[in-house]
Amino acid sequence: MRIGNSSFLFTGDANGKERAATNASSASHVEGALLQLEAKFPGTLKTDVLKVPHHGSETANTIPFIEKTNPQFAIISASTTHHLPKETVVHRYESPTRVILRTDDHHPNNEDHILCIKEVGVALDCNYETVFME
Repeated sequence: MRIGNSSFLFTGDANGKERAATNASSASHVEGALLQLEAKFPGTLKTDVLKVPHHGSETANTIPFIEKTNPQFAIISASTTHHLPKETVVHRYESPTRVILRTDDHHPNNEDHILCIKEVGVALDCNYETVFME
C-alpha cells in the first residue's frame, strides 16, 4: 500500500521457509515468490513500514526478504501466549536505521496499539499510541 510517499507492506501469515529449515538465508514459499517478483521488478519490495511476517516466527523472516524490504519501521504483531516473536528473528531486523515496534512488549497501561503518522513537511513516524497521545 502506498499513501503519498510512504509505503506499507502487510504480510499477514506469509511463510518464508519450512519449520525444520535452519537456514535463514534461503527463502521459499510466499517470501520466495515475492523475491522472484523483486528480481523481475527491482525495488518492488522496498517499504517504509513492514508488518513483520507470521508474527516474527522462524517460518518466515528470511534474511533475503528483510534485505529487500529494508523497512524503516518493522512492526511485529505478536503475543507472548504463542512465544512469538522469536528472538533470532528480532535480531535479524536489528539495524541502526530501523525502528522495531512489538505488540508483545509491555508498555504503560498495556498499550500495544501502533500508529503511523505523516504530517506535511515532517518524516513518517510510527510509534506506540501512548507516545502520540502524550
